[in-house]
Amino acid sequence: IYTLLPLGTSVQKSSVQMTAGPGYQDRPISQGSDFNVEMIEDWEGSGQTMMKVDYKLPPSVTNVRNFKDHNYFIVLNYTLDNPYSNIVDRGNSVMLTSALKVDPDGNDYVLPKESDISNKFNRLTEKDKFSNLVNGDYKYWRFIGDTIQFNPVTVTQSGLTKEVANTIDNSYGSKTDAFIGNQYSYRLAYTSSNYTRTDKLVFYDVLDNGGENAPTEWKGTLDRVDVRSMSNRSAYGRQGEYAKPVVYYATTVPSTFDVDDHSVWSTIMPANKKDIKAIAVDIRKTNKGNDFILDQGNSLSFYVYMNAPQDKNLAGKKAVNETVANARNFAGDSAGPSDRLLKYKAHSEITLHNPELELHKESNPATGTEAAPTEVTNEKDTPITYTLKIKNKNDLLATRDINVEDVIPDGLTVDKDNIRIKSTALGLNNVLLRDATGVGLTTDGQKLKFNVTLPKDSDMSITIPTKLTDKTVKTTVFKNTAKITSADGVPMNVKSETTYHKAIRQYDLNYVVTGDPTYGLPTDNAVPATVTGIEYDHNQTLAAPLSSSTHATSAGVQGEWKFEGWKKAASDTSTISSVNVRKNETVYGNWRFVPYKSVKVTKKWTDHTG
Repeated sequence: IYTLLPLGTSVQKSSVQMTAGPGYQDRPISQGSDFNVEMIEDWEGSGQTMMKVDYKLPPSVTNVRNFKDHNYFIVLNYTLDNPYSNIVDRGNSVMLTSALKVDPDGNDYVLPKESDISNKFNRLTEKDKFSNLVNGDYKYWRFIGDTIQFNPVTVTQSGLTKEVANTIDNSYGSKTDAFIGNQYSYRLAYTSSNYTRTDKLVFYDVLDNGGENAPTEWKGTLDRVDVRSMSNRSAYGRQGEYAKPVVYYATTVPSTFDVDDHSVWSTIMPANKKDIKAIAVDIRKTNKGNDFILDQGNSLSFYVYMNAPQDKNLAGKKAVNETVANARNFAGDSAGPSDRLLKYKAHSEITLHNPELELHKESNPATGTEAAPTEVTNEKDTPITYTLKIKNKNDLLATRDINVEDVIPDGLTVDKDNIRIKSTALGLNNVLLRDATGVGLTTDGQKLKFNVTLPKDSDMSITIPTKLTDKTVKTTVFKNTAKITSADGVPMNVKSETTYHKAIRQYDLNYVVTGDPTYGLPTDNAVPATVTGIEYDHNQTLAAPLSSSTHATSAGVQGEWKFEGWKKAASDTSTISSVNVRKNETVYGNWRFVPYKSVKVTKKWTDHTG
């Protein structure tokens, strides 16, 4: 789903929700695992943001046999933020256009006539901004466009104003705060009084260069200048003519403010935006080349979009940006000889911050230590529940796109359908993840990746139920640490505590000794005791081969007892001295008795003396 947001408006990704299903039986699906939201800035050079929502419906909402009503809906809900300043600049009526791309598999699917779809496309007010996307192939597209009416806003302040806003709340004021590396924007406006008109209007903005008695501590980089809200401002006294703003750029800090000095100012934007030190916007002419006059009580405004440096050392430091505007005010229809060009000044400030986040991990059963993990029953489905606690310690800014990674140990299965979220600030009282606004989840094997947005000075807990996938084949320690990898685009490495649990699996080694098939066992036969507590894959040294000090059987037959050694199987002919233990093992040994043989000896003496 592609939705082109009106100029000056915004949508926080955390506000986007989707449901699917027939009518009152519709069910929420989860951001992250079932759908993803992408904001594409300055779509097709329009200055507008394209909100792209990719979704894949899970089986829980695609099996229509589970529903009584087969009137199927996919519903996309979100909050569109339109600040007062934008209503002043662009009016209280905005156009919202959406395009749905469908990808049917061809089964039981009825397509509308392509001519009907193309006709609807051609009726869209903003069709030119979707042309490249659709590329003339209307078959699998659906379109809708409509206007939204906001209450009108009355402008009461005249003269030059300079305001700044972050991208978190998009609220313009004389001061604001933002995270390092984030985008911010300035709104520059000039409003004529209810008794005078204005001409020869030129704005000059030396970017984040400080102001009178207000030094700057850092400088941002220009992203773009948006003068579209000026272009529809009617020129006083000239029917059908409008303001024609011209944007100039300077790569050096100008000592004087004169856009006609082409050694300093150029209408060509430098290839490297970091080289831009100042911008100017000239509104002296109309679209037909005549002098532009701003009528009584009217205003002109434009926006300068900037990128803050991503330097953590700048936290707590502010940038000051001063704007100078040259304007001539006069009563009546045109300026007289005594009406002079005046210089107006205004400035605003923005302070940078690092995201301030805490991450904690708890578990049930409670964790042990690395040296002594908590023992859990080594049986399939034995539960271990983890709880992540995330806190936004910043009391000025909401923190968006908090990315939390939690790699669940191998051998545990996550019950994703029963992950629960709790956050007082977001009104979430132990709700299932799929019902929670402001939380997304994607998975990569055992890695859970949560995306969270938290209001200022608030917290959230995420409860993750897991269970043993199966009885482990060896003693296994489940070691688990979560971490925050980034927040609001700022790389981070905030780790939680580590939890330790252990499922014990040990094996036994048994000795079996068999006697001589004729003579049995020696009277001093001593079978080694069973060895217990052997870990998996351990090479266990066997007991020494048995020996006997007796030389007779229990029946009194004289002879010698011989032990043939330990064998892997009773029938083996080769002996072993150790065994690799991967299950309960048994080794075998057997006795052989060799009777003494009676031999008659005759001794004959021979006399060799004679």
